[in-house]
Amino acid sequence: MATEAPTEAPAVQTEEPAATEAPTQAPVATEPPTTRTGAWVDQVVFTKQDTAEAAVSQLESGDIDVYAYTVAEAPVYETVKSSSDLDLTQVVGSNNSIMFNPATFANGKLNPFVDKQIREAMNYLIDRNYVVQEIYKGLAIPKYTSLTTVFPDYARYADIAR
Repeated sequence: MATEAPTEAPAVQTEEPAATEAPTQAPVATEPPTTRTGAWVDQVVFTKQDTAEAAVSQLESGDIDVYAYTVAEAPVYETVKSSSDLDLTQVVGSNNSIMFNPATFANGKLNPFVDKQIREAMNYLIDRNYVVQEIYKGLAIPKYTSLTTVFPDYARYADIAR
């Protein structure tokens, strides 16, 4: 069996890169220095507020700058809403739910929530508007699906949700 001798690739001549001079001065900044604005802070102090009423009075006196918690009491909400010194922001908050355990009991006792139709019937029996008015004093929105109304998926299925 004959083998060929390996052939060598033709030699390629390259030039040495030209020497460059080191910079003689430091680069010049083209943007002016930033002035401190916005959320730059030197110190953050967290305090515990026992009630929303206490937080509102501390906000009004300037002792605290932010109360980032749900204000579920209607009188406190109205106080903040009507105050010219306080800003109020509404955000998508948390939600509360009633959940059922559909497990079959090992001891043989009946768990009614094993039955899908009973769980569905419970959804019709719960008066969500009553809960909103009596527990949350009108500061909540009844929720009928797992989708939140401000999210894009709700818009996609709005006709079904109605």
